[in-house]
Amino acid sequence: VIAIDTSGSTQGEIVQNFIAKTYDILTTSDIFAKDMHVVILQCDAKIQEETVIHNTDELQSYLRDCTIKGYGGTDFRPVFARIEELRNAGTLPDLRGLLYFTDGIGEYPKNMPSYKTAFVMLENQKEMPEVPSWAIQMKVSMEELGR
Repeated sequence: VIAIDTSGSTQGEIVQNFIAKTYDILTTSDIFAKDMHVVILQCDAKIQEETVIHNTDELQSYLRDCTIKGYGGTDFRPVFARIEELRNAGTLPDLRGLLYFTDGIGEYPKNMPSYKTAFVMLENQKEMPEVPSWAIQMKVSMEELGR
């Protein structure tokens, strides 16, 4: 699952570059086969959009037509709740983990999920908030995102 914080702290081109870079890394590392099931969630204080990507063509279409929705406050908990709903419905039987692109400022879940979670943040932010102890905090530069 890839989650995008759409509270206003992220911008269109940065988000598109993040998704493209993430997809490149995952597909070149043989983690995924040609066919995959990647859920992309846009969320500010609530889930704004849910998209499922199965192949490169769908990804290209998503990147070309992606519109950021949200710009409200930040609450990470709805993404975790939605993932549990999808898992309980059998939609994510082989969940590998969650990558959450964010500035890190928001309400985190209190309990550790049963899957790996990484909060990915731009390293040149003024404020680098602490993530929960059960999560990984990754910092990326604008250069790494291809800007």
